Amino acid sequence: MIEYKVTYKKVKHITLRIMPDGRLEITAPRRTSKAAIEDVITKKLEWIMAHQQKVDILKQEREEKELLNQYFNGGQVAYLGRMLALYVIPDGKRGWQWDGESLQLSGCSNEVHCRQMVEQFYRHQLIQVIIPALNQQVQQDLSVLQPPEPEFAVRKMRASWGLCYSQQKKIVLNLWLAMAPLDCIRQVLVHEYLHFYQNNHSAEFYRLLEQFEPQYRQLKHTLSVMVDLNRMKQ
Repeated sequence: MIEYKVTYKKVKHITLRIMPDGRLEITAPRRTSKAAIEDVITKKLEWIMAHQQKVDILKQEREEKELLNQYFNGGQVAYLGRMLALYVIPDGKRGWQWDGESLQLSGCSNEVHCRQMVEQFYRHQLIQVIIPALNQQVQQDLSVLQPPEPEFAVRKMRASWGLCYSQQKKIVLNLWLAMAPLDCIRQVLVHEYLHFYQNNHSAEFYRLLEQFEPQYRQLKHTLSVMVDLNRMKQ
């Protein structure tokens, strides 16, 4: 029998979930017997094994491709799908300098300070450089839809790469997108733009997404492999 963890709650049905590390977690109504739970596991065994195999494959891909930041002098940080050398000067005024190949931080005496300054670098680059350039491209590509001129914001998010507030004409992008290749960021931007026309994930929404971003499935997968949001949670 597969190992699993059960949480009993005030719910009507037994639900199964494969966690990012491959563990099987189960939510069950209170007073559900062990036999009833294991009966569900037996019936869903093929589904469980298939999803756990997908997790294993994803782990292998991440070992080869994942972008991991190292917040110390001599470490490295990801930017647009490649790694920048990181140089840290503990003294002086807090700040950062980027020469295209390396990132230099000053006034950072520990890893917390380094992380904060790297996040400032990401936020600045997204707002001042990355989003304006990509937005111009996307506006042109979606011109047939007469897209609005939205307000943009950047935020650290735990579960979403982007959000669209259609009524406010606002798009919020995840701070950690700055780590990813440009085509992956563009895919997220197109996705959020299309929510101005389909404020859901209906079949029509995905028809539009495939029309304007034909490689979105592969780009979405690449993004999830290279930048693991579970690691970025604080």
